[in-house]
Formats: sequence, C-alpha cells, structure tokens
Amino acid sequence: MIIWISSEDQACRSAIGAYGLFVMSNYLLAISWFVITVLLLLGLRKLARSSQALTDEIANYIIAFTRDLADLKDDKIKKLELEAAQLNKLKKNA
Repeated sequence: MIIWISSEDQACRSAIGAYGLFVMSNYLLAISWFVITVLLLLGLRKLARSSQALTDEIANYIIAFTRDLADLKDDKIKKLELEAAQLNKLKKNA
C-alpha cells in the first residue's frame, strides 16, 4: 500500500513543522532567560550579603581604631602631665 501525499499536504506539514520549531525555540529561549535571571539574582543576593559583611567588618575596625586612639590620647596626656609636673619641680628648684 502506497500512501500518496500531495504537494499541498507537504507544504502544510512543512508550515506546521516550521511553526512548531518557532514556538519551541521561543519557549526554550524564555526558559533560558528565566534561568539566567534567577542565577543572576542569586549571585546579586550573595554579593549583597558579602558586601554587608564587609561593611560591618569595616565599621568594627573603625570602632576599634577610635577606642585605641582614645587610649593613646589618654596615655599621651598622662605622660605630658608627668613631664609638666617634673618641669614644675625643676622650675621651683631653679
């Protein structure tokens, strides 16, 4: 048994196949864009978290530096007061 396909049927099948290919490629393109978008958002979220951690760490270093600076100022002031007291003793003796 031989099935004869007319040229109109072949053209119709070709058009249906081309349309199916077009729809499938657009579907796959939409899925790939969705996957890329999700991956980029996850990467951006991770970057924001690490940026926040870095900002917190910098803030901690600034706080520690200001505390150390205050301690150094206190030590320098005590040292200067001792030197001033010694100079006052020398001035009184002179």
